Amino acid sequence: MSSLIISQNGKNARKIERSTFALESNLQDFIFENPSVLPIDQIDSGLQLFVAAREFQVGSGRIDALGFDQKGNIYVVETKLARNTDKRSVVAQVLEYGAALWVNRTNQTFFDELSLHTSKRFGKDFRAVLADEFELDDVDEILDQITENLKSGNIRFIILMDEIEDYLKDIVMFINQNSKYDLYAVEFRYYKDGDKEIISPSIFGNEVKKEVSVSRKNATNRYTPCDETDFVRSVCISDIEPQIKEQILKALGIFKNVVKKTTDDGVFQCSARLDRYDYGAHVFSFNNDGRLTIFITSQDYKDTPLANYFRVVAQKMREQNLFEVADPDMQRTVWVVSNQYSVDDYRKFVAICESVAHEQGFLNSYTENDFRKFVDSFDWTFAKTFAQTSPHEYIIIKPDHPRRQEYLNALKFLFGNSVKEKYYNQSYDRYILDGRKYWSMEQSWGDVDDETIVLNRTQPDMTYTIYENNAENGQ
Repeated sequence: MSSLIISQNGKNARKIERSTFALESNLQDFIFENPSVLPIDQIDSGLQLFVAAREFQVGSGRIDALGFDQKGNIYVVETKLARNTDKRSVVAQVLEYGAALWVNRTNQTFFDELSLHTSKRFGKDFRAVLADEFELDDVDEILDQITENLKSGNIRFIILMDEIEDYLKDIVMFINQNSKYDLYAVEFRYYKDGDKEIISPSIFGNEVKKEVSVSRKNATNRYTPCDETDFVRSVCISDIEPQIKEQILKALGIFKNVVKKTTDDGVFQCSARLDRYDYGAHVFSFNNDGRLTIFITSQDYKDTPLANYFRVVAQKMREQNLFEVADPDMQRTVWVVSNQYSVDDYRKFVAICESVAHEQGFLNSYTENDFRKFVDSFDWTFAKTFAQTSPHEYIIIKPDHPRRQEYLNALKFLFGNSVKEKYYNQSYDRYILDGRKYWSMEQSWGDVDDETIVLNRTQPDMTYTIYENNAENGQ
């Protein structure tokens, strides 16, 4: 058994032998009272662990410790002593707990059950304790990320033992390298000297997971489907100029209209290469270094109105010597838009896409300029209530307002040319114009009625800041 040598001012050196816990429950108690001894900051620098519940009931078992960090990551911690005979089943055990969390819980019941644990220990519900632990006034973003991780089964598993054997290291390496799971083993070396305790934890699996993440990030042929909100997020958090972001998202809105009216299912497929994952698509792709690629990968599209639309756009681009245009016969790639181009080039690109869509009847006669004239004709009110959490302005147009019809026309244009952006747990249709995002609280044009009276917009300097605190998480 390993030992430590301690001394005072370089003298009186003596050996302290490694100790152990008599029971697993003693180890659980220690982690519950001292969560900082789990070195999750080696997974991601700066992370802090808050253990909200001990013996948290799931399915037919109980999670030894259920924790969270300030980014909304969920941690299932299972403790085992090396001398226990059931230690070889610990990996299956934590995965079973993760599956039970994912399958059997709604967001509200999950938080309600957590509040039972925190109320018993701290006298406060989960939200209040979370705010105290991380010294925050508002924990909505953390709660929303926890909700998203619970929904997607994105859970971090930690096996904590007093001694990690080679077989477990091999399992951790295999799982991290060949699956999307985040599994870590922590060896907890414990020494006792009178009333003093010395803890030396070490984590295994972290470097393996980092290497896998880098490998997947750099892969060129590893693709999975992309949600539109993922695409919008990837554009918003990229380092390219805000004016270019606006034009890319305008193009997205136009292409959605075209696809809806030219394909049987009306489903627009887009992709985005994010910070950690690669997404692949069939129509519109964005790389986080600013490149755009437009694809028609299926031969089924070759002679369709959709392919014809892109063919005409590509022809006009070639006439104006704009961007790189590849594969004029539309067999596969239509063109590649590189980040080497200027804002004016992107504006010309979007103008071509829009004009061809109008010519071929895919867009309504109401134009962006009509929308601009409408929104510029009002004095907007700053929303003081949301000054810290979501700075924006608004106008109110009630049913008896003399410009009510103009307002409805503007809303119809907004919903018809917007992109979907995730904000907390909801997705909203946003239209980007002159550095601002415009949105209504309704989820679609079909939801607009006499109670629809508000139009919101961001201030230009706040348009792309929603994702700043979550850029590392793929949300």
